[in-house]
Amino acid sequence: MSHSIRAALHVSLFMTLMLFATFTQAADKKTVTTMDTRIQDLKKQVLDLNRDLFLLEQDLLFPANTQFSVFVSMDSGMTFNLDSVQKRGTTLKIIKGPAAQFVELKISDSQSKLQPEFKAKVWKAE
Repeated sequence: MSHSIRAALHVSLFMTLMLFATFTQAADKKTVTTMDTRIQDLKKQVLDLNRDLFLLEQDLLFPANTQFSVFVSMDSGMTFNLDSVQKRGTTLKIIKGPAAQFVELKISDSQSKLQPEFKAKVWKAE
């Protein structure tokens, strides 16, 4: 083999290897891009699933049919200033149904007793 043919073969082999390396790099970049996209999609699915699981957990822990809320209202009067609500009040018997239950504890002046009066009222949920 002559020196020029050998040189031409080396150049051809070198060019072939360079083209192969370029195609391999392009394929690797495309694979990496595809993998990045798939990973981002998977992350989004995991976040969506986490949100759905949180909402389900809240529904299981605090279902609407077991909710019971008490609201305190106060009539501004002359015989008392409300600092806190302690173990003084009124008694009310209720039967808890499947819907949420709302009760108002109303504190108002009793001019005849010169002290606050406590009344309870059950509100109907709509």
